[in-house]
Amino acid sequence: MQEMTIPLISVIIPVYNCVEYLPKALASVLDQNGVTVEVILVDSSKDDSCAILSRQNKPRVRYVYQEPRGVSAARNLGIQHAQGDYIAFQDADDEWLPEKLKAQLSAFHRYPDTGLVFTDTVMFRDGEVIQEAMNHHMLRDWCRSHASDEPGCYYGGLYEQLLIRDCMNTSSVLVRRKVLEEHGIFDENFKV
Repeated sequence: MQEMTIPLISVIIPVYNCVEYLPKALASVLDQNGVTVEVILVDSSKDDSCAILSRQNKPRVRYVYQEPRGVSAARNLGIQHAQGDYIAFQDADDEWLPEKLKAQLSAFHRYPDTGLVFTDTVMFRDGEVIQEAMNHHMLRDWCRSHASDEPGCYYGGLYEQLLIRDCMNTSSVLVRRKVLEEHGIFDENFKV
């Protein structure tokens, strides 16, 4: 297998009045191992805390203000400002494990026809795990029939599963930019 070049990943973080969680979320993105990221903070908050935080983390963090129009509109504005070949979405109150993006890029490299890679998520509060593997139980049967030779990595079409239930958290998604360009961005009529 040929060596993987490291592309730029644009991480879009919508912020709406939850700035107190943002430093940890931002650190979990900027501290990703083995990848190159830029962050686009799309702020719809009522104060300037997010703008101040973005200035402290330049040049890898860009700040964009948008009147409150919902998370889909914020993500779409972030996509417009993104420069990366891949787009990731992070919520201002979520945190990533340090190898998340590197593992996802590895899956893209292993399966070059893949358009989107997502991970499972863990719910925690005050440092305590509340629920592990939030999505895996919904995809248990699909995972059995779509296992790859890499443990914990599953490959295949997921469209039918998505019609049945939402089985992926947006903060776990990494998508090729060209997929968004070809198939469209978030429908701003949906609140989530």
